[in-house]
Amino acid sequence: MSLIAHYLHKWKFRVAILIGLCLLWPIQSIIISALQSGALEPYRIQLPVNVDNTTRDKWGIKHDAIIEKIFVSGSFSDWHIDDTFYQLTQQNQQWYFDLPVYPGDLEYKLVLFIQNKVEPVWILDPNNPQTSVNPWGGENSLIRIADWPKITLISQILTAALLGTFLLFCILEPFLYWLLHQKIPFHRKLVLSNILILACAQLLFFSYQLHLNRQLIKQGLIDSVHAMHLILHGEGVDFEQLDTQANNINRGLSQFFCPCYHAH
Repeated sequence: MSLIAHYLHKWKFRVAILIGLCLLWPIQSIIISALQSGALEPYRIQLPVNVDNTTRDKWGIKHDAIIEKIFVSGSFSDWHIDDTFYQLTQQNQQWYFDLPVYPGDLEYKLVLFIQNKVEPVWILDPNNPQTSVNPWGGENSLIRIADWPKITLISQILTAALLGTFLLFCILEPFLYWLLHQKIPFHRKLVLSNILILACAQLLFFSYQLHLNRQLIKQGLIDSVHAMHLILHGEGVDFEQLDTQANNINRGLSQFFCPCYHAH
């Protein structure tokens, strides 16, 4: 059988496999996006304005005590007790806040400020039964979100590996077939075959590394922008009226860049 005839043998079967492997990528992306969008919806924290006596007794709050304001504090806010971004809104006899979530374990507590009381009261979310033990022996309310970035990365690696392996097989098969039919010692055929396979595998690996480095740079930029947003928000910047916020923006940018300047 000639080299061309060998390569074209059962070509329809090979094209069908290639199409099937290529379709895996958009299909898995659609499935992961659908699952991720539902999992990352904000978690609504709710508490009645007239907190029931059971909750008051559990946390040592007097029955006639007036709750002036409530904040949600957690790892996402460095456990600050009065970050206005995480303040619950009072409406229709309910305190509520839509807490943004992210993949992983998210620990938090509710901070209640009582009228005529200096120290606030920390309580667990009465509507969330999941808890975790903190380093001081107490408990925090817990929201557990599947780590979709890792799931996505692993599935993409497996799909890319299957597709790359099949393409490598399709590309190298005619050369290996030709090499094995040459009149040279078998050990040389084996060495040349391994060199060819390793060279192509390294090329694929290098391409994947470039893609991974690009994703890491992208994530680093996202984290930097997020940190800058938090600093600007802490300086009281009104993002809907940036034209009038020059002084606040300058202070926020100074706080963001000054540590880098002093480090050098």
